[in-house]
This record gives sequence, structure tokens and C-alpha cells, in this order.
Amino acid sequence: MFQTSHPYSSFHGAARCISGGPIYITDTPGQHSLPLIHSMTAPTIRSTTRILRPNTIGKCIEAGVYVPYESLRFLKIGTYHTGSSTSYGVSILGIFNLSEQALTELIPLRDFDGVKPERQYIIRAHPSGEISPPMSLDSEFPVVELALDTKGWNILTAYPIYSIPNHAEERTDVAVLGLVGKMTGAAAVVGSPRFERRDIGGLKVHVVVKALGVLGIYISTLPPSSNLHEHTMVLIHNLPVPAHTVTVGAGNAKVLEIDVAAAWREMGLQAGWGNEVEIEIIVR
Repeated sequence: MFQTSHPYSSFHGAARCISGGPIYITDTPGQHSLPLIHSMTAPTIRSTTRILRPNTIGKCIEAGVYVPYESLRFLKIGTYHTGSSTSYGVSILGIFNLSEQALTELIPLRDFDGVKPERQYIIRAHPSGEISPPMSLDSEFPVVELALDTKGWNILTAYPIYSIPNHAEERTDVAVLGLVGKMTGAAAVVGSPRFERRDIGGLKVHVVVKALGVLGIYISTLPPSSNLHEHTMVLIHNLPVPAHTVTVGAGNAKVLEIDVAAAWREMGLQAGWGNEVEIEIIVR
């Protein structure tokens, strides 16, 4: 249990988001941090609110279980969210500064649970949204640098990259980021995304999410915002979404952002038999 209006509320909220367990709020009535609550949850198509919880339990990645308070090192809690097949999984690392001074550390890719040596990953930070270059365990420097103030925290998520060949004998790197702006937005993805090359050129990505929000897709060859809509189409349940709900991410020109919540509302869609939203992204 924690209070969202506490001075260290986001610190406690981040720890609970990656724990994989239940989250209880004990706020004084009327004293809530709605931005914090919204970063931990997302609305559904049935007008309920859902906690975005990874499907494995978070645990300390250190061999000794706990990091000593006086060690001047980050506490790292790792968890993993897997799809319907073992080939797809997202590794989440919550990092907390429990010391009484600011700290900086290099976070190696090997600290992320479940990363595979044969696959490349990008690492995205929350709440900043910064994204690392692609890396693998065999890269020359498979690390990211992280600086945190006293009682600071960050959630790093390692997303697997899928390389799709194109007609120019090159490859497009794609990764599904889940709902951006959420602490554990990767947990909104249901099953395993599907990626395919189109015979007429370009690629298609099929994603299913269990909640509404802004879906992020990393695409290494994403067209610039000036002609994005000439080369990109997004469908929800086989219907095209309003063009203004599809944009290039403000913080990274390789991230396609789809405001699924706004599109669902403006298209007047209704929940059917299922509880999920099916999204197709076509880029040529």
C-alpha cells in the first residue's frame, strides 16, 4: 500500500508496478496524484481501469538478494513480460537510488532478465522516453549510462528488435514499445506481435493491446513527419484511424505513436465479444 500524494509517491509507485503483485492505494479522500495513477494504469474498451502488470514477479537481480544501503549502488529489480510464444518477451528493470547522494552507473544489457544472445535490443527509459541505439550481448559496449538524484528512480525496458527485409536488400528494425507514457506500458501488449514483409514493399505489424493509450512502435526506417501519412496506414479492427492520431514521437524520429484511445473514441467503436484492441500498422 502507498499514498500517491506522498513526497516519494512515484518512487513507491514504480516499485509496485514492476513487482508483479497487487497495488493498493491508501490516499486521503480527495488527495490523489492523478498523473501518477494514470502512469500506472490505463482505461479499457469496457470503461474500466486496468493496472499494467508484467506477468512475472519482480526480483532483485543481485546475487546477494539485497544491495547494502551504504554501498553507493543502485538497487535493481528485474521482471519480464512474455507473449504467447517463447520467442517474444520484454525485459523490465526498475532502478532505484536509495543512497543519500546522486549516483551514476553503467547498466549492462546482461542485467536484463531473459535477453537472448542472438537478438538485438533497444532500451527505453521511463519517464524520459530516451531510447538507446540497438545492441546485443555481443556488442562492443552493450551498456547504457544512468544518473539518478537522491531517492531517484527510473524504469528501463529492453525491447527485442525484429529485422524485416525490404526490396532494397536492406532491413528495417522494428520493436513494439507498448503504451508509452506508462511505467510498464509493455505489459499492455497481449500475446506476441506479428511482423511481415509485404509483397508490394514495406512492412505490416499486427499488435493486440488490452488497454487504451498511446501505442509506440520503433521503426528504423520510419518516414519523416512531413510525409508520414503518405507512407503509413493504421487500422483498428480493419478500419482506418483518423490521420491526426498517428504521429512521429516528439522525442525520437524513429518512433511511431498511435493514440489508440483518441482513435477508438472518435471512430465510435464499441466493445464486442473480446476485451482487446487489434491494431495493424502498414508502412511502405
